[in-house]
Amino acid sequence: MRRVLADDYWPDPDGFARDYLAANPTRKRSLDLLPLLLHRAADQPLPRFAGKVRPRPAFHYRLPLARVGQRGWSILDDWERWLAVERLAGEIVRQRPPAADRAG
Repeated sequence: MRRVLADDYWPDPDGFARDYLAANPTRKRSLDLLPLLLHRAADQPLPRFAGKVRPRPAFHYRLPLARVGQRGWSILDDWERWLAVERLAGEIVRQRPPAADRAG
């Protein structure tokens, strides 16, 4: 995560996909980008995921395990994690220059 959040980390989309796959050997993540990355690179199949992941233009968010009957369980930790993702996304959008400034 530190690498992705570093100020000097601005890979091209293919570089980001390579870094994501290298850092995520499992799909057991709350926020799985693999369906989106596969959708974006439909012409570059990844045999490791053949038949396991459906390419689509969406993030795949896994809901937390609900342990309602377990003493002390709360959804609060997972909710706060999701809010952190939302805050980060909003911050990135606010920091981007207007589209006219990006056109080149």
